[in-house]
Amino acid sequence: WQQEAKMHIGVQAEVLEGTKIPKNEFPQVPKILILNYDILYAWVDTLEKIKPGLIVLDECQMVSSYKAKRTKAAKYLCHRTPHALGLSGTPMTNRVVQLFPILNMIRPDLYPSFWEFAKRFCELQQTPWGVDYSGASDLEGLHRKLRKQLMIRRLKEDVLKDLPEKIRTVIPIKVDLAEYHYAERDYLSWIAGKEPSKLRGALWAEQLSKLGELKRLAAELKLPHVFSWVDDFLEATEEKLILFAVHRKIIQELKGKYGKISVTVDGSVIGKKRQENVEQFQNDKKTRIFIGNINAAGKGLTLTAASTVAFVEYGWTPAEHLQAEDRPHRIGQRKNVNCYYLTAKGTLEEWLVEYIRKKQTTFNAVLDNGKGEDMEFISKLAYHLIRSNY
Repeated sequence: WQQEAKMHIGVQAEVLEGTKIPKNEFPQVPKILILNYDILYAWVDTLEKIKPGLIVLDECQMVSSYKAKRTKAAKYLCHRTPHALGLSGTPMTNRVVQLFPILNMIRPDLYPSFWEFAKRFCELQQTPWGVDYSGASDLEGLHRKLRKQLMIRRLKEDVLKDLPEKIRTVIPIKVDLAEYHYAERDYLSWIAGKEPSKLRGALWAEQLSKLGELKRLAAELKLPHVFSWVDDFLEATEEKLILFAVHRKIIQELKGKYGKISVTVDGSVIGKKRQENVEQFQNDKKTRIFIGNINAAGKGLTLTAASTVAFVEYGWTPAEHLQAEDRPHRIGQRKNVNCYYLTAKGTLEEWLVEYIRKKQTTFNAVLDNGKGEDMEFISKLAYHLIRSNY
């Protein structure tokens, strides 16, 4: 959102982070403030004081559970703000009842009563455990009301000509950089006085190892935030997700977190088991996550059961990512493919992802998969780290 605001309307938006509100909250209030739902509760009083004119609820299905802290905070703020917009491709993920909190935030004048909404549209049933709100009734009437009153909905077939086949999005993640900066200084001390583009043999291998350590560390530092992002994805949609990583430790962490709903293909999964895991992901509705090593699973596999790819770690060349992105982007895929790059701010990942994105638009995956491209890439990365620190 920050990047898009700058690009399209020339406004520098401010991203709010953390739950500790600074004493001098806003010396000058920015035109646009951006924050995550998870920390909204901590900022409600501060935001109310500045009297925003418009609240935009992006992926508004994230505030559909009326018991959730984030939903209560969003409702409180929306009811005290002149205008509210809800944006979502899937505002209702499972049940009609999930629509009410969003409708009440946007137009409390039209949808003031949960009970009245539920009686008309949720086919209420009395059970031994209480009232069941999970049903649906008069859907045609609800559709007419929404279209007439407050909903602008564009179907994919209406906008398909406007959408690229693959949509790439960089998700910036703020991490504690103390440990990373220590490792970065160690690398910079080692390379001082050397010419990165001329490194060969053992020195080249050692440089790769040291840069790889920086890359691994950046991934480890952002992992709790990656888990949060994946959890939000799983909660917000019923679709499947492909996660790509590099290091065994990161893959093991992902497996440990999502083992019951995932399969893995890395260097240790070979032969028949490899294909079994792919088929399970393709055909089993309960298997929602595919965890793959970029090298072992980034080529050859067909994973069209998903239309979303997220890179938890990055490889060394743009080609690796281009090929990994194409695992769901194959014959049989009926949706646009969304590719997310989860990027630790203030680390080499920021430069990596920018370089990858530029090269992806100009290089064919076959042509930039050779050693020459690897060496050019690593050399440029080394120069970047030196220039940004000295």
